[in-house]
Amino acid sequence: ISHDLRTPLNAIMGFGQLLGMDKSSPLSQRQEDSVAEINKASEHLLDLINDILNLAQIESGHIELQLKAVDTCELVAECGALIAPLAAERDINFTIPHTGGCEPPAHPFLVEADRKRLKQVLLNLLGNAVKYNRHGGSISIRCEPAGRNLRVLVTDTGEGLTEVQQSQLFSAFERLGAEHTNIKGRGIGLVIAKGLIENMAGTIGVESESGKGSTFWVELPAAISSPE
Repeated sequence: ISHDLRTPLNAIMGFGQLLGMDKSSPLSQRQEDSVAEINKASEHLLDLINDILNLAQIESGHIELQLKAVDTCELVAECGALIAPLAAERDINFTIPHTGGCEPPAHPFLVEADRKRLKQVLLNLLGNAVKYNRHGGSISIRCEPAGRNLRVLVTDTGEGLTEVQQSQLFSAFERLGAEHTNIKGRGIGLVIAKGLIENMAGTIGVESESGKGSTFWVELPAAISSPE
């Protein structure tokens, strides 16, 4: 089904991009705007297809993971560099130290995880922290020990969540009222994040209070060996 959906969509995206690149027949402003809308809608639809495919793989138990020792300090700094420009656009204070928020700096925080999938989860949490934050707010991310496990925590100064909202947070297509705002989303990201983390023998959760922001955390088993 994924192949059947993506094949015609790739044609739409490809020809849409070609229309915008063809300098031999310049488009009018109205035509350029229409092509831009085609490309934007196509990218949104492709993201949705990919999310649904991820969700289907997780629910069917067919998700493929390569578990290795991952340096969370390094990964957090990498994700932070990608999210920082988005935070800056909304005047959100977001600073990632060179140690990736890990203390003490000389101590490597290694977890047993699939690096690509863990990065996907952290980018989702950080992206949400930007989207649902207030203008001029702040975001912090840090790593800390949790018994035999390690935690990565993302804290924002957004509106926060009620207890009812927290109970519905990890339900597919549940946007907790954000569908009535101009904040874009599909209500699948956190469900996928939960499935990925649990398939890596970890846990994910949130601590929040309405009007006071939220802290989302991911906890994974500590790794003994060093990253390859």
